[in-house]
Amino acid sequence: MSAVFAKMFLAYGLTIIVSMAVAVLIKAMTAVLGKLEGAEGAASVAPVVARPSSAVDQTQGEIAAIAAAVYAVLGGSVRIVRIEPAGNGGGWAASGRLMHHVSHAVHRRSPPRHV
Repeated sequence: MSAVFAKMFLAYGLTIIVSMAVAVLIKAMTAVLGKLEGAEGAASVAPVVARPSSAVDQTQGEIAAIAAAVYAVLGGSVRIVRIEPAGNGGGWAASGRLMHHVSHAVHRRSPPRHV
């Protein structure tokens, strides 16, 4: 019985050691990649001014508020491409969500008839 416990503790110990080694490796890789991106990204990012198109009926203040909120949350490395009302283009997304939810629906089957 003690041999079983010894093998169990050996297996758990190896699992813990391998897990910690993988966690340290991932942490080191993300730190190195973060420093590399920081060095490259700081030199190449230029501020972009959001300008409303003529078709969009929004004031300059609304555009500035949206741009400031995006900058505050995501930082300066983001570019605003388009600002439009939220109601546009929702049909495809709603259809995709519906198909996804239906694929997970539980199908009830009638019990088999015994003849």
